[in-house]
Amino acid sequence: MKAPKTYQHYRFTGQDPAVDAFRLARGTEAISKIATESGVGAGTMYRWLNGKTRRPQLSTFAAVSAAMGYRGYDWRSRRLIK
Repeated sequence: MKAPKTYQHYRFTGQDPAVDAFRLARGTEAISKIATESGVGAGTMYRWLNGKTRRPQLSTFAAVSAAMGYRGYDWRSRRLIK
């Protein structure tokens, strides 16, 4: 019998690495501008940045990424995709 395919995974102890990618991609862009364009509350993004949210919801992260001009997030390389 053929062995099942296993997938590479990442186990983080602090915050999801996607938050770091968001922090770097955001640069100096205002949270309020991203919130208006994405429909995600500014408070949500502030909780990502100050560490209160350890793992953002995928749909929320996708909306914010799209508002910033990214197509998505590559979970393997942990980078936003332009």
